[in-house]
Amino acid sequence: MASLAVLADVKKKSQIFIFDLIFSFVIILLSVSLLYVFYIGVNDDRNVHQISNNIINSFTNTKINDLNNEQVRNFFINAKIRNIENSVAEQIMEFYSEGQHNDAKDLTEIFIKDYSDKTLSFQVNISSVDGTLSYMLYRKLSVDNVDMNSSKAVAYSSRVLFSFRNRDIKYGPYRLEVFVWQ
Repeated sequence: MASLAVLADVKKKSQIFIFDLIFSFVIILLSVSLLYVFYIGVNDDRNVHQISNNIINSFTNTKINDLNNEQVRNFFINAKIRNIENSVAEQIMEFYSEGQHNDAKDLTEIFIKDYSDKTLSFQVNISSVDGTLSYMLYRKLSVDNVDMNSSKAVAYSSRVLFSFRNRDIKYGPYRLEVFVWQ
């Protein structure tokens, strides 16, 4: 009889242990899933900001000579691009300053289309530093057609551009602005 009582006591303890184990597993699973959801939300914001910075840095660091595109070669052949060592941003600024707005738009589109992502929206503007003039060079909405004002993550990066010739400012100052949103 004593052995049956011990056996019943062990069975009761094992049931409590299994219940504890299942309860702990559920709590750990919920905690991990909540952390994952939180991490994904934070990661989206950082990603959008990082992409915006990468785009503006690429605009200012990529030389016209590095672009392998037929339309860019035609710009050079037609003497619209005079210095192939200009960065893409400098050339866009030069086109804009000389009133060649369509060429500025085309060069922007040639350059930024490589960054196309169906989940992200992009907008590139060139504006005066004082903010009185602003011109949209490129805009692409995501598949979701999310407007910038209603998006969950928006990033903005800009660079001030100007060009010198013989110690005088030839073009600028202008601000090249990149907006990325999701």
